[in-house]
Amino acid sequence: MLAAYLTPQDFGVYALALSTTMFARVFQDAGARDVVVSMTDVEVKRLLGAAFWTGFATNAVIALLLGLAALPLSSLYSEPLLQDLVWLVGLSILASTGWSIGSSILRRQLRFKALAAVDITTSGVQFGGSVLLATLGFGVYSLLWPLVAAGITRSALSLWLAHQAPWRLPPDFSNWRTVMARSKWLVLSGMAMGFVAQGDYFILGAFLSTANLGVYFFGYQLSNQVFALVATNAQTVLLPALVARREEGRSHSAILAPAGGLLTSASIAISGALVAAYGPINELIWNGRWAQATGPIVAFAWGLPLLMVYILLRLVLITAGRYRSWTAASWMMAGGLACVAAIGGLVSNEPGYIAPAIASYLAIAGVTSGTAAVLFDGGSAAQFLATVLKPWAIGVTTSGLVFLGSRQLTESLGQGLLLAIAPLVQMSAFLLLLRMICISELKGMIGLLPHSLHAPCRRVLLIPSQ
Repeated sequence: MLAAYLTPQDFGVYALALSTTMFARVFQDAGARDVVVSMTDVEVKRLLGAAFWTGFATNAVIALLLGLAALPLSSLYSEPLLQDLVWLVGLSILASTGWSIGSSILRRQLRFKALAAVDITTSGVQFGGSVLLATLGFGVYSLLWPLVAAGITRSALSLWLAHQAPWRLPPDFSNWRTVMARSKWLVLSGMAMGFVAQGDYFILGAFLSTANLGVYFFGYQLSNQVFALVATNAQTVLLPALVARREEGRSHSAILAPAGGLLTSASIAISGALVAAYGPINELIWNGRWAQATGPIVAFAWGLPLLMVYILLRLVLITAGRYRSWTAASWMMAGGLACVAAIGGLVSNEPGYIAPAIASYLAIAGVTSGTAAVLFDGGSAAQFLATVLKPWAIGVTTSGLVFLGSRQLTESLGQGLLLAIAPLVQMSAFLLLLRMICISELKGMIGLLPHSLHAPCRRVLLIPSQ
């Protein structure tokens, strides 16, 4: 919807706002969210007040520093609008302070329905507000003011559902050092992963025009919605589960391969449907104005599902207390991305050429990280790679064939009919081939899902009950 009202220049300035504030945002909450999840019940009672006030103080300092840096950043990139946008990013960080505590408690309690309710409500506020403001002519501001409103909503709703009022707890300054000591490696790794998520905009902004950067950003972000949805929910579910296995003295190796296969299968299925449907969507909704983003969308829709399995390395190392190892791995990935983005920007000014190179790097980095997680825990790399790569190859093949076929059938069928048929054909072909080729792997993937989903998934995939 937003693409119908905003221009590539708007998305380009927004990308600059996110990338230039990237390193500030990774310090958000001082890493309190993951620290609270990994605490014992006794530690939560003792350190919750310190965690909240440490996070609040950190966010306040971040907001202040961004406010001071807004004008210099605007002058550096010669973008007057950037000054206001940077200030709004700082305000959104401060508004989200309560989320770190509320979400942590809900995750510890395995209350995933409550977390889903928060996410759905917050998304409604953010995206609904963005569409409303965009239709009213607020331009790029329609992307930032709803971000502030979403932060307030996320904090208030999560704290209410978790029955927490952390502002009533004493600051407990004596334990701030304890909280910071546990979170420092998470913050440093967060800086690296923040660069992986948005550092390419920061580097490409020095080489591309604002409009071309906006096209690249649009293609990445549209494909990244699938990655963000699956990755966020996967970490929410898997981190407490892996912590529980660690406390019970059990190995993670038995679940890493099916977890990687599940992550890849879910994301490539949805991303493949996006690839199949993008042509009709662009013509019917945006009147063809985003045709230049086709290459980036296809590249990232195929590459990001393999990046997904890096989550496994993060979870395995964090639950093992290997924060330094995860930080080092994160910065290796970020350094590689910086090199690829810089080379791409030097070689070409076209997003359609740069995106495949960056997407390929992210895919390789993701698979390498997932394989390292399996080896670290004593599992089989060959089994893991087969479980991950077979669904991915099926998804790429089916979506690619449907994408090419739909372009040939545009005149005879029309865009409206193609929009209805193409994703359905792609998803049906994907599930059919997945059932034929990956039957043994599917059984393990289904076993990781909530018990209530076992029977429906088996029925859809025609897998007999064990």
